[in-house]
Amino acid sequence: MVEFRWSQAFVNGAVNWVAYGPHRVGGFQNLILAFNMGTKTFSKMMLPPNVANRHVSCLLVKLFEESLAVFCHEQMGRVSCCIWVMKEYEVVESWTKLFSIKLPIMLGKTLGFRKNGEVPLSNDNYWLLSYDPGTKQ
Repeated sequence: MVEFRWSQAFVNGAVNWVAYGPHRVGGFQNLILAFNMGTKTFSKMMLPPNVANRHVSCLLVKLFEESLAVFCHEQMGRVSCCIWVMKEYEVVESWTKLFSIKLPIMLGKTLGFRKNGEVPLSNDNYWLLSYDPGTKQ
C-alpha cells in the first residue's frame, strides 16, 4: 500500500516510496516500493530492521547525494529523527545509519538535504531551520 501524498525519491532510474504490506507473522511491515522508469516494472526492498516496524507515517524517503535515504522520526510530535542511507542501490545489506538529529524543540518536518550536507527542517511553529550534522547545531 502506498498513499499518493507520501514522499518519493527518484534514484537509479526509479521512483521510490515507503510502503507497507502484510507481514508473514501478522500485521504490517514497511518496505521500499520502486517503479523503474526504463523497464516499467515494480520491485520492493526491505528497510533496516529498526525502521521496518515503525509507523509508516513516521517515515520519509529522500535522495542523499546519489543514494536512497530514509528519515525515521521517533513519533508524531517528534523531537528526533534518524537518517538511514542505502549505500548500494537494491542491496539491502548496505543500509547504514548516517546520523540522528535530536533537538530541544519539536520538529515539524524534515525536508531533505542541502548541497553542503545540512538538513533543512521546520519546527512546530513553521520556522525553517538548517541542521548541520557535523557540528550538531
